[in-house]
Amino acid sequence: DKGGTCPWGRWLQDKEETVLVHIPLPEGCIGRDVKVNFSKKSMEVTIFGMSVVKGELFDGIDVDESVWQLVNDKGDAKAELEITLQKRSPGWWNRVFLQDAAIDTSRFDDVPNIIGQMKEHELQSSREMVARMFGWETRG
Repeated sequence: DKGGTCPWGRWLQDKEETVLVHIPLPEGCIGRDVKVNFSKKSMEVTIFGMSVVKGELFDGIDVDESVWQLVNDKGDAKAELEITLQKRSPGWWNRVFLQDAAIDTSRFDDVPNIIGQMKEHELQSSREMVARMFGWETRG
């Protein structure tokens, strides 16, 4: 996944447009108990009047296009606050807040290479399977 976990919750992203932030909510929390303040380079989340996370963001966001909602909001402990941050410019974020630990994004653009990760006996087995599919002779 192209995201990570932090003390405040978890997050994922796509390269072009969005960062999705998921923060677990305490039992009984409803929409009016949550406040999310966005600015171009920072965000603060307040739940039941207490700041849960606050800080400068890794990069700028489009405040007017960034939104939040409660998901699984039946008032149980599994409910989450889902925040969609709209990136101002494309690119991989290595963290949401500058105070978060950075993740390694250096391989996010790599094309998966299943064959390159196989051991020699797995490669041989794959070669033999393909040869059988095409009716080719294989070396024993």
